[in-house]
Amino acid sequence: MALRGQVMRLTVTALLVAAAAAQSGVESKSDMSYTADSSYEDNSCSEGCPDEWIGDGMCDTSCNVEACRYDGSDCFHDASECWAEEDGKDYRGKVATTKTGRTCQVWSEQIPWHHTKTTVNFPSSGLGGHNYCRNPDGEAGPWCYTLDYPDMRWEQCDVGARSATSCDGATVAAQAEATPLAVNVDAVGHVKELEMRWCDVALPNLHH
Repeated sequence: MALRGQVMRLTVTALLVAAAAAQSGVESKSDMSYTADSSYEDNSCSEGCPDEWIGDGMCDTSCNVEACRYDGSDCFHDASECWAEEDGKDYRGKVATTKTGRTCQVWSEQIPWHHTKTTVNFPSSGLGGHNYCRNPDGEAGPWCYTLDYPDMRWEQCDVGARSATSCDGATVAAQAEATPLAVNVDAVGHVKELEMRWCDVALPNLHH
């Protein structure tokens, strides 16, 4: 799995010292020493955003900054405000407040409201590390969870008028599509979890 941040690893020497101290009943840790080394190579445009996460099909909060080009097309930074579906499920614009002016909660966050409207559960609904209004579950129109806790959990948004014609597909950024996961092939975490929908396994003929 891809690691966010730096992971510190104890060496065998440190583990042996700790075990010896525990067996001898030593309570003080002042004599314990260990060495640590980094197992994460920093090649990021911003803290917590490795370069390989840019434009990989998932909008990451840590990559949705100017230094990382707003995660390429993943966070819909350059998408238009056009939408044509009756319920606005195809809206990929950047309205981030509700009809009453409440600020939207970032979809990838679980604070202040815990919810299940995540990219993993709704991979084609334009969710992720941003707080733009969306409609992943068939409401009357685009909506969002609000930061107005505990008074208002969610509310619909005013995203302008529906287009009379279909929107140009090039202006609406697309999410990663699910693809078969190959057997015996390593898959790095992060976006790959969206692809773990099925896998075909060839089984030998069994005779009863």
